[in-house]
Amino acid sequence: MNTSDIAAKRAAALKLMTATGIWRDSYQPLAFRLLWRFGIDVPPPHFVAFHWTALCAGGYFAIIFGLGMWLFPVMHQGYFPMRIILVSAGCAGLIFGVGMAGYYAYGRRKHAIPLWQDFNPAKEPSQEEMGGNEQSPKNDAM
Repeated sequence: MNTSDIAAKRAAALKLMTATGIWRDSYQPLAFRLLWRFGIDVPPPHFVAFHWTALCAGGYFAIIFGLGMWLFPVMHQGYFPMRIILVSAGCAGLIFGVGMAGYYAYGRRKHAIPLWQDFNPAKEPSQEEMGGNEQSPKNDAM
């Protein structure tokens, strides 16, 4: 897939997400918008499989959490050994990653959003497929 095809697929995915009523900041988080701006093609988070979301979200959170604990001034006073920092960061990353993956998986299931590899922008779902409550026309002939 070339860059223009990926951009078109992402645009169609974002259009689908807009139609679901999910908040924009939920389906277009700041980190993803920055990655897209820098030319890194990643699918919107609702389209990513549970295990990849858990791994990526938990991994970056564990790194940031661990660095924060290491840079915290108490660390330099000798209160926290390095293994406690690593275990704490790993546990925090695991909890955060699984929580975020669960959140996006719930939204994907609730709004019938396909995984990225199964998403076909050529076939747009109807409002009924997305859980919309369109009413059928009334039959006034009595």
